[in-house]
Amino acid sequence: MLSIWDSTLFGSGGAIQEQRWLGTLELLVAAPTPLAATVAPLTLATATKGLYSFAATLLWGWAVFGVSLAVVHPVAFVAAVAVTILSLGLLGTVLASTFIFLRNANALSNMLTYPMALATGLLVPLGLLPGWVTPISWLLPPTWGMDAIRQAATGGNAWPEILMCLVVGVAYGALGVFLVARMERLARRHATLALA
Repeated sequence: MLSIWDSTLFGSGGAIQEQRWLGTLELLVAAPTPLAATVAPLTLATATKGLYSFAATLLWGWAVFGVSLAVVHPVAFVAAVAVTILSLGLLGTVLASTFIFLRNANALSNMLTYPMALATGLLVPLGLLPGWVTPISWLLPPTWGMDAIRQAATGGNAWPEILMCLVVGVAYGALGVFLVARMERLARRHATLALA
């Protein structure tokens, strides 16, 4: 799951940065299609790219270390993984919006890697962290996605977590569309769109 988050985090902003370096960001902004309609597929693609690492980790664990790949609810498991990737891709639109206006948003990406993984329980169980971290974790899709994947694999009811992951992801998608439009306007006003 951490690899999916890293793919989303660095790929979402990197996609915007690459458009800037190639000189096509200005063309995307000038096109009649809203920029968010171009950014969202890029962020979803970068999140999906992390699926390779997820699958490779499961296969490697099974082949080399003998970790059981038994999943009690395979349909819920696949749904949980798909919704988690979708939600992270939608969160990626929020992250990508910073790259439209800020030239050095890579520093933001570097800064967010481990705090997000820590706050969502990817590195340390949330029960071991201070109590104030738990409400923050509820606002982040990986928390719900990991819970859903864990529930589906072990036999619990994963559907409430899948639904919450989807709701949180859609909220980030809406925020991302708003922020992409806002950052685009700011970049135009300050004439920083083409600056690398």
